[in-house]
Amino acid sequence: MDRCRVIAGVKSVSPDMPTRLRNGVRVKPHSILRNDAGSDKHRVESEEEKGRIIPHSRRNSREEEREGFSSQGVIASPWFPDGQPHPLILASASPRRREILRQVGLRFVQVHAEADETWPVGVPPEEAVQAIALRKALAVVPEYPDGIIIGADTSVILDDKPLGKPGSPEEAVRMLCRLAGRMHRVVTGIALVDGRSRMQTTDAVSTEVWMRPATRQELAAYVASGEPSDKAGAYGIQGLGAGLVTEIRGCYFNVVGLPITRTIECLQKLVEARRASR
Repeated sequence: MDRCRVIAGVKSVSPDMPTRLRNGVRVKPHSILRNDAGSDKHRVESEEEKGRIIPHSRRNSREEEREGFSSQGVIASPWFPDGQPHPLILASASPRRREILRQVGLRFVQVHAEADETWPVGVPPEEAVQAIALRKALAVVPEYPDGIIIGADTSVILDDKPLGKPGSPEEAVRMLCRLAGRMHRVVTGIALVDGRSRMQTTDAVSTEVWMRPATRQELAAYVASGEPSDKAGAYGIQGLGAGLVTEIRGCYFNVVGLPITRTIECLQKLVEARRASR
């Protein structure tokens, strides 16, 4: 698979990849969003109830200038000699992806993008997560036509089948019992879209993860902590779930939810392609 392939001048995609926002986008600068755990969707709704998530249509240039996303000026970054591209948009409400981007010094606006997360039929996991990540990124393009948008989707793969987020504590325990004492893969698809030119780049990263054998009592106690409820595969390696993992082979940040090195590489290629198209 070619890494970080940039597709120039893409104006449309297949019918299972919606290109417009269906229910609106709610946005908040990453530096103000809370760092609590929990479901991305529920977290965004609770912030909205407190009036802390501002629809982009109600933001003005002065607000965005204070946050460092005005159309003028340069945002310094070690990864971009000419300055970080902006506005940079994270099309995910995930607090984990937000913290990973912050860790490497990127400045961005975080958006909860609504997109169809149904797996495409009859495709390998790496292709499926890329397709879903692209749907998420494309859903935000109408709201940020001059931005570069990052979409991502993570899935746990066991016996070549995806394990999604558990629908109940009982299902979470069953998932963990299947994973205990075995190796599984965590696959994350990333998609970057240049809203201005509609150039796209997608990629996928896979990490092998081994879990130790654990008793059902242990796993039930872990599920009772509430941590697994919003996570694919019903565990979080960055939290209490670290006590279940014996070994990983590959990118740790991929297991958390965003392979940051590959994301930076793809972002650099997209910026180069944007510059070359001028």
